[in-house]
Amino acid sequence: MSDSSKHNENSFESIDLKNILILISVLVETDLGMKSVIKQRFNQQAANFDKTLSFLHTLGGVEISDNEIILEDDFEKLIRNSDNKILQRHILDLIKKKNNPYQSEILKYLSKFRHISGSIEYKPTNIYRGKFSDVRNFLIEIGIVNYDYESDKYYVLPEHIHLFALALEKSSSYTPPKLKQKLIQKDKIGSAAESAILKYEKNRVGKEYEKFVEHISVKNEAAGYDIKSVTVGGGKTEPRYVEVKAVSPDSYKFYWSQNELRVAELLNTNYYLYLLPVISKMEFATDKIKIISDPITVIFDNSDTWNVEPDVVCCSLNT
Repeated sequence: MSDSSKHNENSFESIDLKNILILISVLVETDLGMKSVIKQRFNQQAANFDKTLSFLHTLGGVEISDNEIILEDDFEKLIRNSDNKILQRHILDLIKKKNNPYQSEILKYLSKFRHISGSIEYKPTNIYRGKFSDVRNFLIEIGIVNYDYESDKYYVLPEHIHLFALALEKSSSYTPPKLKQKLIQKDKIGSAAESAILKYEKNRVGKEYEKFVEHISVKNEAAGYDIKSVTVGGGKTEPRYVEVKAVSPDSYKFYWSQNELRVAELLNTNYYLYLLPVISKMEFATDKIKIISDPITVIFDNSDTWNVEPDVVCCSLNT
């Protein structure tokens, strides 16, 4: 078998969810991991054995030698007593877990979608309809994307908006030289506030989870949040998207861009405002920080607590 790291641009060509589930079933039911036996049993029920096996190998689900195919221990434990719906979630988790050609192609496709009136939608031109057909069909099969015939649009299902957020995050990253220049140009107080919250978040989640805390805004200012972190509970993690605002300790007044508002609405309870009071030029009162989950609801539905000025307009000269 060829090196699984070698993929053409269309990684999802001949990748079918049904075939993946059949191969997993064959691997679980076959005591001996002999490749020839597994291939024979698979081919009795499905097609595209090599592509399907390469998919699982690339994601770290199986180990392959010349004559054997072995399920990874952690993956085997997960799937032994799982139904197809749970297996689909496991497959999706493997795709999201680390950089791989399948993740890259999914994010490239999802970056074509747009947040419009509360939904994540995409209406492709005839050219792009064919170009992304394989990855699109996989996402429909696995329950990430849905198609509406009446409007001829594709929609990301609400429970997978985090993948769309990741697609936007990856789509406009700065190259190292531009990143260095961006860091120099970035507002000093705002940058210092973000650095303070980055440290705050790493302390909050602890050593075990600090690797999940990332400074996003220095790489992609259009993401609509500054830091990506996690909320930990019951041994599970949920993504936490943090927008940092350096504020007066008296009024906690801050400004929200239209892009930040759209992203806050999109990510709702996973979106957090961290309002960090400024004591002096580069000092912050972290003990007086206000942390607000789902700030669209909390702020706009509480006029007794928050004064919202909806007509603020920012103008600048084009340069």
